[in-house]
Amino acid sequence: MRKNDERPRALPLMARNRWPAVAAVIISILGGCVIGGPNPGPAIAQEPNPGASSAPAPQTCTSYADCAKGMICAGAGGGATGTCLWPNQLPQARPAYDPLPGGYLGSIYGHPMVQGKPPAGAPQSDAGGTWSTKDGTYRPPRGGRWSYRPGGANGFAGSWVYTP
Repeated sequence: MRKNDERPRALPLMARNRWPAVAAVIISILGGCVIGGPNPGPAIAQEPNPGASSAPAPQTCTSYADCAKGMICAGAGGGATGTCLWPNQLPQARPAYDPLPGGYLGSIYGHPMVQGKPPAGAPQSDAGGTWSTKDGTYRPPRGGRWSYRPGGANGFAGSWVYTP
């Protein structure tokens, strides 16, 4: 028999199983895991908690470059100085419009049509009527109807007229 035809000798059991164990330890170290100990979970890098009571005093700024990473320079611009804030510390924006009342159907020359509510200038006893969006009239429970007569250059200076 030639020397090349010889089969390699089997390694002892401990030598064969050593490399996977060494690789697992290296991966654990590089991955940030700690095996055993008080918290065996992975280590996680976190941003400082902006809501914590140990937060530093507000820092003034003229642009976002004056603030820490992730913070916003609120109130700066046009020569004014602002304050560095975390995004969750910014005041919540209000809608730029008033919410529409319940039963709102539309408007006629800026006058709202709200179901059951008479037009401006009509007596409150006419409440509870119905609007017709087809012809823009209001029909009170007593009968008749209120209709808008446009006036002025653009129609907004008109008036509501009752016809029995």
